Amino acid sequence: MSIGSRAVPAFGENPGMELGRVGVWLGQLGLRPAAEEREAARELEALGYGALWFGESPLNREAFAHAGLLLAATGAAALAEAYPGRFVLGLGVSHAPLVARIGREY
Repeated sequence: MSIGSRAVPAFGENPGMELGRVGVWLGQLGLRPAAEEREAARELEALGYGALWFGESPLNREAFAHAGLLLAATGAAALAEAYPGRFVLGLGVSHAPLVARIGREY
């Protein structure tokens, strides 16, 4: 797909971004203080992991602020522009127990 003379990748494509074969789900680490989480992100990157995965819930940080915190800790300086080739936004519907906990229907 293209807009004007600029090529735009199709949904799900992100040329130049290599996530690697294995990433790390932050899980409970996302509930730790920001300084601890940043240090863990740096260590995971140094170990060669190409992707950190995290979710948003009523218990942890808002997703965009959380992404900025992690991206700032692992390199380069709105998110996709500031971190070319390093940020992928994935949207999901969460998990039924988490949705029920905030009084919503799954």
